[in-house]
Amino acid sequence: MDDHLDRRAGNHRVERSASERPDRRREVRQTRPGAAAQSAVAPPFKIKLLERLMRKTGTRLIIPSLLLLTALLATVPAFAQAGGPQVPPDLVGEWRRLTNHEDAHERGPGPDPGDTLTISATHLKESFIRRNGVQGSFRRTVTEHVSLDEPYMTWILIVNDADYLTAPLIRSVTFVRNPTGQVPVYPCSPQLEDYKPDRAKDYVPHYLPGTNPYLTEVPVKYQVPIEGVRGGAETEYPEFQPKVKALSAPTAQFTLKPEYKDASTRIAELADAQSRREPNWNDQKVEALHVQGNVYLLGGAGGNIALSAGEDGVVMIDSGVAPMSEKVLGAIQALAERPIIPLTRSSRASYFASTWQSTHSEAPAAIRMIINTSADSDHTGGNDKIAGSKIFHPIGVEGGDQSGSEVIVAHENVLQRMDALNTAKPDTIPARALPTTTYFSDRYRLHRFVNGEGVEVIHLPNAHSDGDSMIYFRGSDVIVAGDVFNSDTYPDIDVAHGGSIQGVIEALIRVTDLAYPEYMGQGGTMIIPGHGHISDIADAAYYRDMLIIVRDRVQDMIKKGMTLQQIKAAKPTMDYDPLFGRQPGATSKFDEAVYRSLAQRKAQ
Repeated sequence: MDDHLDRRAGNHRVERSASERPDRRREVRQTRPGAAAQSAVAPPFKIKLLERLMRKTGTRLIIPSLLLLTALLATVPAFAQAGGPQVPPDLVGEWRRLTNHEDAHERGPGPDPGDTLTISATHLKESFIRRNGVQGSFRRTVTEHVSLDEPYMTWILIVNDADYLTAPLIRSVTFVRNPTGQVPVYPCSPQLEDYKPDRAKDYVPHYLPGTNPYLTEVPVKYQVPIEGVRGGAETEYPEFQPKVKALSAPTAQFTLKPEYKDASTRIAELADAQSRREPNWNDQKVEALHVQGNVYLLGGAGGNIALSAGEDGVVMIDSGVAPMSEKVLGAIQALAERPIIPLTRSSRASYFASTWQSTHSEAPAAIRMIINTSADSDHTGGNDKIAGSKIFHPIGVEGGDQSGSEVIVAHENVLQRMDALNTAKPDTIPARALPTTTYFSDRYRLHRFVNGEGVEVIHLPNAHSDGDSMIYFRGSDVIVAGDVFNSDTYPDIDVAHGGSIQGVIEALIRVTDLAYPEYMGQGGTMIIPGHGHISDIADAAYYRDMLIIVRDRVQDMIKKGMTLQQIKAAKPTMDYDPLFGRQPGATSKFDEAVYRSLAQRKAQ
C-alpha cells in the first residue's frame, strides 16, 4: 500500500469533511475490485518521458508517465491544442488528467517565464492526495507548471478543490535526467489482499464513526495534543503555537469522534434547507455526446437519454421529461444528419430482417423503439410526443398497428405503475406513452441485432424502485444503468414503490460485475448513469462502496436504538456530502429511504 514516510498528516488546508474520509478508511479496500490500481493526485512520483511522432500529423507528443514511489501510476495523455474545444461536462473522468496546455511562449503579452509548460486539468476521478491521504473530489481541477532547465525539470501542481480543501494545495518535485534509467510504464498488478470465499459481495472494509483505534496512536504515544497531529488550515499560522501549548495530550482511553467544525460538514444541511426549483426548460439545451461504439448520450433532458445510432436507425433508452421532447427530437435529427462512420464492421445494419431494411430507408433519423429504465417521469415523460413524431418508425409496425411490437419496452412493473396512475386519475399518462412490450423475467433480449450488436435489458429488482432495468449494448460495451446510479447525487430510492438500499447495492454489484476496465481500473466498459456524467467501473464501484458504507453506518445506528431524527442529526453521510449532497432535499430523502428500507428489512 501507499505507506511511504511522506504520506502523513500536516498543516494542509483541509475541510473537516475531508479528514473524516481517511479516518474511516481501511487501506485494504484499495485492493478490492474496482478500487485497485487507483492513482493519487499530487507528487512525489517518478517520471518517464515517451516521445512519439504522430504519423498522420507529424506532431511530436511528449507523454509523461508519472510513476508514484509505491508503483501507483497517473498518466497524463497527450496535451490538447491550446484554444481547442471545451471538454464536455458529461465526459467520463479519469485519473489520467484531461488536459489543455498552453506553451509559455504562445501566451502573448506579459512576463516570459522561460521554457515553462502550463497545463490545466479537469474531469478527474475521486481519489486521494498522496502526501496526507486527504480525499480529492471529482470536481477538483489541477494546474501544472512544468519547467525545463537541463538536466533539471521542475513540476509544480496546484490542486483546487472546493469540496475538500479550504485553499489551493501546492506540491512540487524536481527531476534530474537519467538517460539510462528504466521505469516501467505500468507496473501495477492488483492483488486481492482481503478475499474470503464465503464473504458477501456487499462487504467493504471500513471503520464505523468513532471506532478507528489508530487515530490516537501518535498523540498518545508521544503525548502531544491531538489538535496538532490532526493538521488543518489553522495549524499553518503562528497564532496556533500559543494555542497548542495550552492543549493537553489525550489519554489512552480517548476516542476520537466525528467533528462538525466548519461549513463542509453542513453542506447537505444547507442544501436541504433550500426549496427545490423546477428547471427552466426553455433555457435548457440538449446535446449529443459520443460515448463509445454506436452509443451516444443526450444530456439536458431532465434525465440522461442514451441512443444507439447506426444504419438500422435509432434506439432510445428513456425519453426525458415531456417539456424537452421537441429539443430531444431536434438533437436526434441533428445526430442522424452526421455521416455515420462505423467504428467496426459490427455497426452496419442487420443482415437479417427485411422489415428493418424496408423501413429504415424511409427516414434517415428513424427512431425504432424506446426502452424505459423506470416509470419515473424524467425517464418516460417524452414517450408520448416521441412515439407520435414523424421520425418514429417502429420495427415491423404497419398501418398504426403496434400490437405485439417492440415500440416501447419496459419491465412489467413499469406498466403496472403507469396504469395505476391512470386508474387514480384518468388520462394522466396518454395511451401512446405506455409500454407495448413488457418482461417479467431476469432479463429481456431484443429479438435481433440492433445496429450490428445485441442489446440486453436486465431487471434490477427492488433497487431504485421495483421496475428498474439496465441496458447492456454488447458490441459497443456500454451499460445504461438508470437511476440505480447517479454520478453526482445520492440515489432517489422510492421505498413506496419497492425500492431499497440493499436493492440499489445489489444492482450496482451487477453493474460492476458486468463492466470491464481497460487498464488501471478505468476505461473499458462505459456506464451511463440516470443522472450525471459518463462513468466507468471505477466510478460505479466507488458509488457502490459509498452506499455500502452508509448502509453499514445506518444499520449500526438502528441496532443502537436510534430514531430517524437522531440518525439524521448524526450525519451518516457527512464525509460524502460535498460530492453527492448538494441538491436540495437529496440527503434528507436519502437518509430517510435508507432508514426505512433497513427498518422494513429488520421487521421481516
